[in-house]
Amino acid sequence: MEKLKEYKYIILISLIVLGAAFYWFEYRPSHIKHVCSWEKKHHDLIPAWPGLTNEEKNTQITKCNEESNSSNQFIRLFADSCIKDVEKDIAPRPAVPAWDEWVTTSDTEYKFCLRNKGL
Repeated sequence: MEKLKEYKYIILISLIVLGAAFYWFEYRPSHIKHVCSWEKKHHDLIPAWPGLTNEEKNTQITKCNEESNSSNQFIRLFADSCIKDVEKDIAPRPAVPAWDEWVTTSDTEYKFCLRNKGL
């Protein structure tokens, strides 16, 4: 017991040095690697869409048909996609709430993150 009291400062300093070494060389790098492996992506709220009424649908299709009869070749190119877009917008769509998603980072992002955090 007396020897323990004699060397208590040496033991205390040794424990502090070993703890600091463990933190710096083991815990910190593994924590940084874990943080850099994943990236949080946020997806915004997608509001509900009531869909087009028959009147709105007919109006849009009439506009698309007028565009397809246009003398401008550029406008005629997109007339077919215009009708497809109108057909797609007919159906109502429910609201989708905002959500977060964790995805793995690419190799380039991972390496950049490691360098940025000091590894």
